[in-house]
Amino acid sequence: MDDFRDALRRSGRRTTSPLESLERRGRAYIRYATTKPDTYVALFMTPKSLPDEFFDDPSMRALTAFDDLVGNIRACIDSGEIPAADPEVLARVVWAQVHGLASLLITMPEIARTAAERSALVERLVAAITAGLVAGTPASR
Repeated sequence: MDDFRDALRRSGRRTTSPLESLERRGRAYIRYATTKPDTYVALFMTPKSLPDEFFDDPSMRALTAFDDLVGNIRACIDSGEIPAADPEVLARVVWAQVHGLASLLITMPEIARTAAERSALVERLVAAITAGLVAGTPASR
């Protein structure tokens, strides 16, 4: 798990824009999943139950890099790059989106047969996530 968390942390270090850091984190998440599919499947695609206290226990959240994601989204809000909203909810939405594509690329590789097709899917997803975050929800407008 440390390897996963560290890969995501390294991805956003070279930018001062929290939103660019978030985009890089999304790409790194999918890259990790597709370059280490056995590890990724064991971490995120093996049926298991999260303990009830998962989202309340800082030590458990740190293990999955979830706190880093929440912090990154909070920084996007604080910098004005995205409208104010609950960073926990946004983090779950972003996580679900990158996990979805990562899982599809592992379990159904025919959806993107070439590196160019995979890259195009990843970039389109990152752009869609960014556009959605920047636009906000009806409640945040």
